Amino acid sequence: MADFITQFPANEVVSRENFNSRISLANTAMANIKGSIDNHKADNKNPHKTTLAQVGGSRDNMARNWDLTNPANQRGITTLTVTAPLQYGLDCWSSYNCTIKVNSGNSTNIRFLSTADHKRFVQMHESQEVLKAGVTYTLTIFARCNIVSGTVGLRPCDSSYSGAEQIDLAASSDYIPYFFTFTPSSDVHGYGIEILAQNTVNDYADIDIKYWKLEPGTAQTLMRLNENNQWVLNDPSPNPQQVLDECQRYHQVLKGFYAPGAAELIDGVDVLMFGINLPVPMRITPSFPPTNINVQIAGAGGDNYYTNLPVSFKWGSNTRLSLVAVNPDISKYPRSRPITARIDTDLHFYAELQ
Repeated sequence: MADFITQFPANEVVSRENFNSRISLANTAMANIKGSIDNHKADNKNPHKTTLAQVGGSRDNMARNWDLTNPANQRGITTLTVTAPLQYGLDCWSSYNCTIKVNSGNSTNIRFLSTADHKRFVQMHESQEVLKAGVTYTLTIFARCNIVSGTVGLRPCDSSYSGAEQIDLAASSDYIPYFFTFTPSSDVHGYGIEILAQNTVNDYADIDIKYWKLEPGTAQTLMRLNENNQWVLNDPSPNPQQVLDECQRYHQVLKGFYAPGAAELIDGVDVLMFGINLPVPMRITPSFPPTNINVQIAGAGGDNYYTNLPVSFKWGSNTRLSLVAVNPDISKYPRSRPITARIDTDLHFYAELQ
């Protein structure tokens, strides 16, 4: 303020003119302050727009599997290169024309293929999940953009992967929050959040991502600056089991498990049926194409190990299904006698969004 307003000198006679002059200076100073604040609020690239986070405030995170330093990763990927069409890698995240590398405990690297056109890393949501018209949201990633060439944006999209607004990412030598504030003009059902390289081979990026957040509000609350002026996670780290439970609505993997069953006659065919209980109800009846499994079967005929035994699946409820195999030896597994199987093959059940 001292640059704008000075005190009346002791020997100066106060007059209407010089008093009004100082009022004018005060108004100019306040207008400059207000202008700086408005510019600060409007600058979506400004990493210091963290007022709520700085005082410990936060909002619920609408993104799934958002901690990419320790993501749910039921496929167990370390490096995955995907070309079109979209393909899932990490739970609830799909991509195409990029390579994903999981650096456990540190970050997840997204490297778009420089020889391809459209490139994206995206998370889609269900149709009953809605971005409401007239409500302001903030989408944030905490990331280091090692290389950015051309137009590479952080944005929301609709269920058809279309979006009109985005923040263009810029290269950075350190991890910083990139965030984009937007207000839908109409309800968006089944929305997505993504990093998108547009439609030329010149649009390319190499990005290390630690965290994502989508939240209602006009400022990000994912990160805050600590007393050493370092960015730290403002939200508590997610519980890994809760993250897995949420992701298993869309994809479940059963590994090395035991299943009770019985030998039965179904449609004139002697089969073995094993009941399987899923830990989490799935979104829809999952896909489970016929496959071959390695299985140890214990029954009246003793313990026997079978490799590449063909099986199919019958869905009972959203948490229970039956694994069905042609009886390999009815003399060992007579009808209506109980049996137990130890299944050594990973079984994947898919109910993911596309």
